[in-house]
Amino acid sequence: MANEADGFAAPNQTGNVTRQLTDGVRAFMLDIHYDNTQDPPPDSSVFLCHGYCIFGIRPLEDTMVEIKDFLQANPGEFVAIIFESYVDGEHVKESFDAAGVTEMLVELANDQPMPTMGELIDTGRRILVLTDEDGGAFPGYLPVWEWAWDNDWDNKVPSDLNCRVNRGSGDNNFFILNHFLTDPLASEELARKVNFNPFLIDRVMTCQEERGHIPNFVTVDFYHLGDVIDVVSTLNRQEASPEPGVDE
Repeated sequence: MANEADGFAAPNQTGNVTRQLTDGVRAFMLDIHYDNTQDPPPDSSVFLCHGYCIFGIRPLEDTMVEIKDFLQANPGEFVAIIFESYVDGEHVKESFDAAGVTEMLVELANDQPMPTMGELIDTGRRILVLTDEDGGAFPGYLPVWEWAWDNDWDNKVPSDLNCRVNRGSGDNNFFILNHFLTDPLASEELARKVNFNPFLIDRVMTCQEERGHIPNFVTVDFYHLGDVIDVVSTLNRQEASPEPGVDE
């Protein structure tokens, strides 16, 4: 979200969301706020801001249109969004409705089997949305820590990175593996310390072994640096290959 192309100060990525999708990114961590450049905010419109909107602001609706356009042009693809939210769910839905994506949201239930990605794509439900605030406000707006868990995210040097359960339960369906450094902000220099193999692939596999769970999301800064896409491709191939003796 906080990218150089869209004019965000101290960005975490260089290209905009469309460029990231084209490069193979399929999951986004988006921070959503009201326009906090004014106090109080002028209305209930929802924007992407990295904390303070003075450092960069973009309507959520516009980014959702980018995602919808990509999915319409690529009917076999699937996108996940993890929101850090400071707004009411009803206002997020207004942005989704305006962008025309509400009917594309994945609906999950704890008392039903987890659908495969292929099944969801076949039904047109191709956007998984997880949020840390107001989950359940509308169908497909899922409470993240009921469905996922993550490791520590506040790390300054490579030796700080670990595989310990931070938020959520380690028994949840999705493992969000945070793999980035912040000191005091994100930078390409810091990304170069952790985005390259063998450090990256070794850490991913170590966390998978320690937690007994494949990382479903590998969250990084400046994904274009290093071996991020190759590592995620390795995970995808591993997940797609059934173990001996296990029926598909």
